[in-house]
Amino acid sequence: MIVCFEFATYEKAYESITDFTGFYNQRRIPSSIDDLTPYECYELYKEKKVNIKEIRV
Repeated sequence: MIVCFEFATYEKAYESITDFTGFYNQRRIPSSIDDLTPYECYELYKEKKVNIKEIRV
């Protein structure tokens, strides 16, 4: 699904993208990474508290 948006100004576009990025990385909880947000998973990975399996496609 592709969704297109038109923004009146650069500032509105930047604000919208920043909000979405914050949601995607810090609040969205995907089941594929043990119900952690991407940010939480990355922080645990940096501390070597989680093992991320490499997947090649």
